[in-house]
Amino acid sequence: MLGHLRIWARRLGLLRGQRNRAIEQAIANLRNLAAHPGHHLTTPVDAAGTLSDLTEIINHLWGAPTPGGRLYPAPIRREAVVLAWNAASTRLYTALADTLPTWGDPDDEPLQCVIVHAVCRPGHHVPDPGLRQFDSRCEVTQYPADLLWGPGSISDAAAWYAVHQPGPDERDYLDRTFVVRHDGAELHLPMRPEVAAALPATEQSGQWP
Repeated sequence: MLGHLRIWARRLGLLRGQRNRAIEQAIANLRNLAAHPGHHLTTPVDAAGTLSDLTEIINHLWGAPTPGGRLYPAPIRREAVVLAWNAASTRLYTALADTLPTWGDPDDEPLQCVIVHAVCRPGHHVPDPGLRQFDSRCEVTQYPADLLWGPGSISDAAAWYAVHQPGPDERDYLDRTFVVRHDGAELHLPMRPEVAAALPATEQSGQWP
């Protein structure tokens, strides 16, 4: 039966993604409606979306991720990105790090900045809506973001980039593992397990589900 095949594929790791569990079940339900028809109507958009999801599942079962996919996307490209802010944290600037040689501090106040590997491709529709809230310890971005350098001044960042010049990379972002600290009435932001393990003892109290 289709349901048993889906459970078998999950056990073998052929299918993955927590959100995808519900979508796989919904597709199975749609299949049952088609096999045992009743009176229901869907739009062409719904039908196209279902066929697209089925295509992704088939691709994934055969070991081929779908670039830009909704269920089983291929690893996403990340760029070296500079995030810069003023002393009052009232202004934040974001740009590709290869533009650093053209940067300069505003006349009114100097900037601090970091360089990160993150999803940021000007002119493409793959922005990371959480990038402006980047935190090197906590996971607040939609896609994986890693600190490369900083914080420090614009001139120091430009000097570091001129020497190291980190290029783009690719990261898989499906089924990422986080831990969350629950300490009394406080619920903290999620962290990667390796980051949480490196915290000082004073910040490891509470429960970590």
